[in-house]
Amino acid sequence: MIDDHSNRLTWIACGMALIFVTYGIFNEKIPQIIGDVTTSIQHVRDVKHIAYAFNSDGTKGFSKNRLNKNILTSNSLSDWKTATTSSWDSNDENTFYSLDSHGLKAGDTITYQEEIDATNLSQGTSITLEIQYFQNNKWLSNVQAKLDNASKIYTVTTKIPSGIDEIRLPFFSKDNKTTTDTLKVRHRKLEIGENATTWSPESSNDDNLNYSKYIGFYYDSQNESSDNPRQYEWRALN
Repeated sequence: MIDDHSNRLTWIACGMALIFVTYGIFNEKIPQIIGDVTTSIQHVRDVKHIAYAFNSDGTKGFSKNRLNKNILTSNSLSDWKTATTSSWDSNDENTFYSLDSHGLKAGDTITYQEEIDATNLSQGTSITLEIQYFQNNKWLSNVQAKLDNASKIYTVTTKIPSGIDEIRLPFFSKDNKTTTDTLKVRHRKLEIGENATTWSPESSNDDNLNYSKYIGFYYDSQNESSDNPRQYEWRALN
């Protein structure tokens, strides 16, 4: 029969074994836990850097700013074009676009931009850049931006109203049709959303490489982001 002394020794042995096992587990896990916590804290302190690109490794179209797709199908104008007329209402300067063919619908917000040099306008002449809305070839309404006597990028942002099936742009409306004036234009872009992004060719010219398809990111303690695509982890944009 095991006496009380033997029982005590047995319990002491079991207790010691449990202590050693517990110590071994903590000795293995605690540094890992501390490391995970330290890494998490470090990420909180670090700066998250973001970039965009056309392809999955960031080597095509690398940019710190997201580039939206240019949904125009023609006349995006990579180079300057001179327009000289007295009426500013010609097929050379405005094109009809159906909503269906451009993946647009009523309620969508669109932004149109165009770089325009209007420094040679006649004194007192006023010209506006317009997006015009049509339904069954009937003009319904328009949104516009008045041109300054300067060379700069003009933008027009609008929400497509219901009942519209076509838009016409760019349309220049001139108050004084008795004078002949000259504009220089280039870099036309129509994009979905309320923000104008850097110009890119129309989809039909460069469908694979004309907008950001991937986003890249990395963390460090520096405020300035790297220009090296290899430093970023890339994933597809939705």
